[in-house]
Amino acid sequence: MLTLSLFILAFFTLCSCAEQYNIAGSTMVPGFGGHTLYLGSLSGGQTLQYIDSCRVIHGQFSFCGSTDSVTFARVYMGGESVLPVVIEGGALTVSIDPTGEYVTGGPLNEKLYKFMERRRQVENDLWRLDRQCLRAWQEAPSPEEARARMAEFRARGEKLVAEGEALETRFVLENQNTVLGPGFFRMLCEHYPVPVLTPQIKEIFNRAGPAFMNDPFVAYYARSVGYERPGKARRHRQSHRR
Repeated sequence: MLTLSLFILAFFTLCSCAEQYNIAGSTMVPGFGGHTLYLGSLSGGQTLQYIDSCRVIHGQFSFCGSTDSVTFARVYMGGESVLPVVIEGGALTVSIDPTGEYVTGGPLNEKLYKFMERRRQVENDLWRLDRQCLRAWQEAPSPEEARARMAEFRARGEKLVAEGEALETRFVLENQNTVLGPGFFRMLCEHYPVPVLTPQIKEIFNRAGPAFMNDPFVAYYARSVGYERPGKARRHRQSHRR
């Protein structure tokens, strides 16, 4: 009887820790119809693990299940990431249309997609600047005028790139103690075919705290690029000189 009581207690304890989530999605993109979508997250920081799957039928799809912790996940189709979503329990809504992807529901998703929208605006500004640059080059009355116009557009482009990188860096550091910081950091690193220590990534590492640096993927990436904090590197060199 004692064993049974302990089992029942443990069962209900586990059930109370696991929180239910429901993700209702819709898409107006024709290419999604009939395809299978997967909800996946990283296991151990590097290995992709699928949590759930569903088919898109008449533009509708849904995921449901339980989680014992807040998880930074992504929706995949054909092995390609479609959009990020934070599984934080409760009801979430995903919308995929030709102009972009959105997730609503839960404070972390709201924060993530407010940032993603601002980042998308910067990317759109860069795209428009590229079109303007091409038109200005074609319409320039002389090579000298074309070079002058290109220099102006280059300066504007560099300013926009710097604005976008500052936005990304600030988001990672402001959210380094939640799943948003490490989760978006991985998305940032996926732009590179191999791990590389860019000035932006180095700044993030230099300013981030221990919790962020001990995240499995972040720790793996830091090791891969041979990163050491400035103070730690100096102490290491001093100990070798002794």
